[in-house]
Amino acid sequence: MKHTSHTRAVRFLSGLFYFFSIFIFINAFNFQHNPPGAWRQQFMPDLGGQSISDVTFLDSLIGFAVTQSATVNDTGYILKTSNGGEIWNIVYRSVDNYCNVQFVNETTGFVAGGALLKSTNSGEDWFGINRPNQTDLESMFALSEDTIWLTDTEGLTGECSAQPTAERAG
Repeated sequence: MKHTSHTRAVRFLSGLFYFFSIFIFINAFNFQHNPPGAWRQQFMPDLGGQSISDVTFLDSLIGFAVTQSATVNDTGYILKTSNGGEIWNIVYRSVDNYCNVQFVNETTGFVAGGALLKSTNSGEDWFGINRPNQTDLESMFALSEDTIWLTDTEGLTGECSAQPTAERAG
């Protein structure tokens, strides 16, 4: 059989198509599902099965997280990172349940849940704040260092003065 230039061109293009098909197929399964610079799993200290319910960062390095208790009288935690989330340390623990953490500036922060807590030294120490009723708080918005808006299981609780209780928490 005589090969014409047309037949050779068809064979060449078929071979080229076959080569690129194999190349694309192999590379499609070698790409990472999580390319560099994307999501990475972070590991926390042992929290006894507690899950993180809220997280906030003051800047690219300093952040806080709180846990939501699964059952009554479980330990609730406040965690802090100072290296962008690479390592988290427990800075506070109690039998309360926490759902929100918020800072109004780099030194003053609040945590809400089964208790209402305040820090005035960048989350190193936390103290309890008087609140209108003792139901579990659902959410909060810290308007300033001295004023917080709260919601609980009954709805909007209202404005709360962020003054410490006589007894220090934790």
